[in-house]
Amino acid sequence: MANHLTGRPPSAFRTAFRVALRTMPDCDSPATIAVQVAAAPAFTALFYLMLAASDSGTGAGDATGALAAALASTTGACCAQASVAMASLLAQDRFAGVLPYLTVGAGPQAALWAGRIAAQLTVSSASACCALAASLAAGGTMPERGIWPFMALLLSASLVASLGLGLATAAASLVCADALMPANLVGYALPLLGGVVAPVDVFPGPIATLARALPVTWMTDASRALSARAVRDAVSDMAVGLSVGAAWAVAAAMLWRLCRARARRRGDVAAL
Repeated sequence: MANHLTGRPPSAFRTAFRVALRTMPDCDSPATIAVQVAAAPAFTALFYLMLAASDSGTGAGDATGALAAALASTTGACCAQASVAMASLLAQDRFAGVLPYLTVGAGPQAALWAGRIAAQLTVSSASACCALAASLAAGGTMPERGIWPFMALLLSASLVASLGLGLATAAASLVCADALMPANLVGYALPLLGGVVAPVDVFPGPIATLARALPVTWMTDASRALSARAVRDAVSDMAVGLSVGAAWAVAAAMLWRLCRARARRRGDVAAL
């Protein structure tokens, strides 16, 4: 449809952005938005906060410990939500008729994918704000003004770093009979392995090493460093987390091509 002001058709980025919002399971209706975008991330963060507080014995007077638990819970909830939502969205594309549009649609492929990812980041950012507000309110702590910019940077970096794992999970769903099974597995595994309740150092060596391959692990480490006012360490952990997320994105692109080719050879029309 042409733009009423310029007479030109909308850009591929804008079209992909709108299509993503309309096909996103979390945005089916106002009630769904309220539950999936606002309530679910908030309650998930509160659940992790409760576990972290009970495990560490954080008291009301321990402001640093309370802030660390709140930030780690929020970061973990945001990373899990972003990865699962990205994976679920692309998995649903198989059945909503969107995947062919992404494959052969008009406009540059980069613009189509950028619009789809931007839509997911918009929704995930709203969820992150709800989770952070709930965690800070329940924890009874309010960071000083100088920490807020770094908290915003932490949440933004967490969402971006989590997209690569979500894309890889979506690629794996192309060869699964149940398209949502990989996303559900990731949703359960990330909070357990990502150091949300406690640092991954409490795990045995092999499991801790495996956890370091997840972006969420570095982001929860960054949240604890930030709560201790170790800004340099927090930024360093964020940088590593973004690098790990970028590696997942590269792996996702390769896996997407392999799984799509395998689905075509098998004649799985639903995966095209």
